[in-house]
Amino acid sequence: MDANENETTKTGTVFHTGKPTKIIVEVRPRHILATVDGRSVIDWHGDLTRLSPGGEIEPRATSIGSWTNKTGGRVWSFSKIVLSSIPETVTAVGIPPTIAAPIAINIPPAGFESIFNGTDFTNWSERKPEHWSVANGILRYDGKGANAKNLVSAKAYGDFELLVDWKIEPGGDSGIYLRGKPQVQIKDDATGSGGLYNNKTNPKGPRIRADKPAGEWNTFRIVMRGERVTVTLNGQLVVDNVVMENYPSYVGSIPSRGPIELQKHTGAAEFRNVFVRELTSTPDASRAVGVVKPEGKPAVFIEKAAVPKDAVYFEDHAYKFFAEVLTWHRAKQRCEEMGGHLAVISSAKEDRYIAQMAKKKIKSPNKMDGFWLGATDEVKEGNWKWIDGSELEYTNWGDGQPNNKGGQEHYLLYWLHGEKWSDQPDKSEQHKAFFICEWDTDSRTSKSE
Repeated sequence: MDANENETTKTGTVFHTGKPTKIIVEVRPRHILATVDGRSVIDWHGDLTRLSPGGEIEPRATSIGSWTNKTGGRVWSFSKIVLSSIPETVTAVGIPPTIAAPIAINIPPAGFESIFNGTDFTNWSERKPEHWSVANGILRYDGKGANAKNLVSAKAYGDFELLVDWKIEPGGDSGIYLRGKPQVQIKDDATGSGGLYNNKTNPKGPRIRADKPAGEWNTFRIVMRGERVTVTLNGQLVVDNVVMENYPSYVGSIPSRGPIELQKHTGAAEFRNVFVRELTSTPDASRAVGVVKPEGKPAVFIEKAAVPKDAVYFEDHAYKFFAEVLTWHRAKQRCEEMGGHLAVISSAKEDRYIAQMAKKKIKSPNKMDGFWLGATDEVKEGNWKWIDGSELEYTNWGDGQPNNKGGQEHYLLYWLHGEKWSDQPDKSEQHKAFFICEWDTDSRTSKSE
């Protein structure tokens, strides 16, 4: 498809005026989407039933021959339209080959709603915020406003899943506020983005740097349940179920509801595909942080959850062994997705029970076979805690364990061969690391009892 731009009025910028420009289109029933050099230029609805593969039509003002971008002030006219098959993955002219062409933007996936509609500030608390603008389906902060404010959603959210694309300039600094509190960090530096920047006690930085180079689009997936946050950046886990602290007072927990905010800070920043899905309450130990038993011992109460039908029971807990080889963090995530958690051991009796359960599943374990338990010292070396926040009052460490060999052994693995605990790195390829999930079947079960 060839296109000629007849008029360009926005900000005086000229984009290939009068010259043929390659366009990438996606044709759907009664819908055409198009980008030019990675910029969204067409989002057209109409009757496409008369078009067929290989067919040509002449442009008509009432059809798809011309289209006016009311926001950008551009008029595009087409000399010829030919339909043909479009491959699954397309790379646009002018976009580096590692970046997929943004064929359709601001269209939410199933189950999500758009906070940003691609055209204006509907769904935001201000209709004409200073230093913020909308163009070509993108929210933009110009980075120049000493008196600028964050862009704040009109709606408050409790537990939610947020998807958002963002882009900053070299040296830029921005962020995403959750429930009106700072922040999931966006910053072009050596540490990278995604961390909970204002944390003091809990981890504040990302586990890894997963940013693309400044000036390229990045994608966050942020899940917030209770006061805990999980962040995925460009498909890589950078924050894993970490408590977000109540900045600036650090007193009490973060509010149970509040708006989502796009931060104005250092340098220009752009956002698109801002989608949110509200989550229903699920078992979450974070909601019980701070509960204290009368005798002064800490207790974490976990809500009753749906237990798999093939789970086995011991006292007030249900367990299921999974013969999947995963990293500790991925195993932890799998358990939580099913409403449970990695197994927490509070007695020698419970230790022996789950060891025998695992051996029934792995009848001839090799020396290196084992399964993950829900304990880690990744926050502070040597300070081992169960994932529900409780101390390891009962332990079953092997000789010389834990030893943090290589400086990366922060996760508890139960060796099947000797029925002893060992600290191991988060790398399941070094050994067969299975895992056991646990569900607390009594809604008032305390792991400190």
